[in-house]
Amino acid sequence: MRRLLVFCCMFVLYSCKTSQHASPEQRDNTSSVDEVDASNQKTHNDLSLIEANCQFDDRKNAGEIINTAGKIILSVRVYMIELEDGQRFYPCNLPVKYRKEELRVVVSGNIKQVKPNERWGGKPFQITSIQTQTSSK
Repeated sequence: MRRLLVFCCMFVLYSCKTSQHASPEQRDNTSSVDEVDASNQKTHNDLSLIEANCQFDDRKNAGEIINTAGKIILSVRVYMIELEDGQRFYPCNLPVKYRKEELRVVVSGNIKQVKPNERWGGKPFQITSIQTQTSSK
């Protein structure tokens, strides 16, 4: 039993050091293969930067926002999108190039279901399109 406890503790400590738990500064310095390919192709289509995989894929859609203005905020080391009406969304697939505090964006995507036993700082959200806002309203 004691060996099992030691093994579990070591596993938890090791998993805390993985890049999944990297600080925002460390995450900003890393890129996925798709992002590198997209930047090498000099594409202007920001959809190519959005990661296909999302940790919220197993959740039902609870709504949708389309071409809505907001800004990127950093809340407790997590990048979120805050709309002008104060709603906050926690995107599962925010491209690295948009991870800048106070960056104004226009975003579309699917709002995902929040389970009854969960508490989030923002609604789970899967981006379908995002671009930098060109003019303030």
